[in-house]
Amino acid sequence: MKKFLSFAGIVLAAILINAQAAQAQYVPKYITFSHGDYRSDNGRVLTNAELNDLFGEELCEDTLQGARRQYYAGRALLISGGVTMGIGMASMISGIVLFADRTEWFVDDKGKVDYYSNDKRASDTGIILTTVGSVVTALGFTVLSIGTPLYFIGKGRMNWLADEYNKNARPIAVRVGNGRYGTGLIVDF
Repeated sequence: MKKFLSFAGIVLAAILINAQAAQAQYVPKYITFSHGDYRSDNGRVLTNAELNDLFGEELCEDTLQGARRQYYAGRALLISGGVTMGIGMASMISGIVLFADRTEWFVDDKGKVDYYSNDKRASDTGIILTTVGSVVTALGFTVLSIGTPLYFIGKGRMNWLADEYNKNARPIAVRVGNGRYGTGLIVDF
């Protein structure tokens, strides 16, 4: 009985080691770039070591790392610029509403447009909020304008790397099987 259990243990260990080796040697037929990650043809996220093996060390260190920095920096700038711009717009709109609500406009005898406020503090606060909101909105727009090209150029470079791999990595396979018109040679490419 001990010999059988020893033999079964050795066979099981060999099967597990072989399965792990087969999994480590898996080379995807194609890869895609989505949501900041490269994914293999079975949908699994590829690690940096796997990408280094697929793209080669030089291409991985130079192009891939630069494209990733561009992509993530652009994404961070897009998000922060959008939030900053939204806060600035909210401040500007609330300042305009506060100023307009507490102010009465009139034209004097000389034709000059002027305003009178029955609540001077609220009117001044409205002017300050409108001014600060305008500056913050401009700052947010500037950050957004910087982040947009960074994001799209980085994303384009990441997609280009995936396309280059896909163009070069698709193996052509010939097999015998059942096709649309019966049994014969099937060419996969």
